[in-house]
Amino acid sequence: MEETLSADENAREYKVIIVSHGPYIIKGGLPVNRVRVVFDKDDIPVRYELVETYPAQETTSLCRCGNTRNRPFCDGTHNDIYFEGKEHPVPAPYKDNARRLVGRNLILLDQRELCMGVGFCHLAGSTWVLTRLSDDQEKRRLAILTSQLCPSGRLTACDKDTEEPIEQDWQPEISLIEDPRVKANCPLWLKGGIPVQSQDGSFYEIRFRVTLCSCGKSRIKPFCDGRHYYA
Repeated sequence: MEETLSADENAREYKVIIVSHGPYIIKGGLPVNRVRVVFDKDDIPVRYELVETYPAQETTSLCRCGNTRNRPFCDGTHNDIYFEGKEHPVPAPYKDNARRLVGRNLILLDQRELCMGVGFCHLAGSTWVLTRLSDDQEKRRLAILTSQLCPSGRLTACDKDTEEPIEQDWQPEISLIEDPRVKANCPLWLKGGIPVQSQDGSFYEIRFRVTLCSCGKSRIKPFCDGRHYYA
């Protein structure tokens, strides 16, 4: 389903709070699940499959240090290892810092620093090439799909006339990504415009898709920078 992203007031009842040198506190009974990346015969990601849905809780804590023994939930290990969780986020707002690729019938925004490395952008060629050739309806569809599957929101396909983002109709939820190529903890995928509150009490720009670091290694905390692939 293709939908232009509008104001995300429906997500305001939910909130993710970043605890200083500690976990993510999830408020509002936000749904949490685990998804696995599915690959084709050429080892290119093609889709996500739902693996497990966790019982809903009004408040829960998810690991940020990458060393919990009860993933994805926090078990207090961050205290034992003296986890250093200082935030070093990428510049905001996204639209002002993302590179623009103007295709024949789409605009693609690309904030490279947010790349978490899963690789859906390589499906069907590449999102960039598909965007350039987006006067072809099938290539346009694939450009939109591959950008929507980018969990970090590095890539965003926009309508060429209105420049509004085109997003799937996802409801607010958090998915723990499972990638069989990775030994370390993959990030937490926030969908549906979930507010994220910094350790200092301020809020990050609300975006429809973001990935939060859960391996503890990212250099752009709280966001994922793909460092789990090398941890």
